[in-house]
Amino acid sequence: MPKTRWSAALLTATVLLGTAAGVAAAAPTDGPGLAVSPDGSKVYLGETGPNSNVIPDPAFLPGRLLTFSAAQNAFTDTAELPTVAPKGIVVRPNGTDAYASSAEGLIHLSVAAHPSVVRTLTAPGFIDDLLIALDGTRAYALTKPDGRVQVVDLTTDTLTATIDLNTGIRQIPDFAVSPDGTRLYVLEDTQLPGPTVVAYDTATSRPIPAENFAQFDVEHGADLTVGPDGHTFYVTGVSITENPGTYLQIVSY
Repeated sequence: MPKTRWSAALLTATVLLGTAAGVAAAAPTDGPGLAVSPDGSKVYLGETGPNSNVIPDPAFLPGRLLTFSAAQNAFTDTAELPTVAPKGIVVRPNGTDAYASSAEGLIHLSVAAHPSVVRTLTAPGFIDDLLIALDGTRAYALTKPDGRVQVVDLTTDTLTATIDLNTGIRQIPDFAVSPDGTRLYVLEDTQLPGPTVVAYDTATSRPIPAENFAQFDVEHGADLTVGPDGHTFYVTGVSITENPGTYLQIVSY
């Protein structure tokens, strides 16, 4: 299978986190979560809280959600989060609701005007990665250490199903949902000879072995996206022992 290497891109702007009127710059921290509003006018960034540096008992302060205005090319708003370290950030298609994953659970935010916390769903528990179905009705919350995906109904903010991935020692770099919402695809790093994409039926939460794909020409998988046609996988991966490099694999199925 042909490999596509990364191509060069044009850097158009560099903005220090929290540099805007009314948005105080924080101490250096991580920004693990990033999402764009449906209309492209705003970018939301989850920021890990800084260390208080209080001696003798230093502690991490709460994390926050930063709002970046594409028109102003600056951060314009912020909201404190009920977690030290937000992880993934996603925005519903309505553009007024966002969700952040965290060790405390799933944080629901209103971003219609000034961003604010609506509630925290503790039922999903610790969450690493997060994605939303294209129709905006469901969120899928991935906990990598436990190897499970929890399905949340976003109309009621309730847990409706748990998918046990039965991963064992296999790692889960990423996951994706099909555009029609009928399939959940999980990228498993099965080491050599290469990664596997495992398919699940979202209606039953059961695996569909006949739809699994393992013919990637890389040794380790990193990221997974499904194209808008619903029949194309885009997988980034790394090869170390043979043809070393980072590649983008494109698979039509």
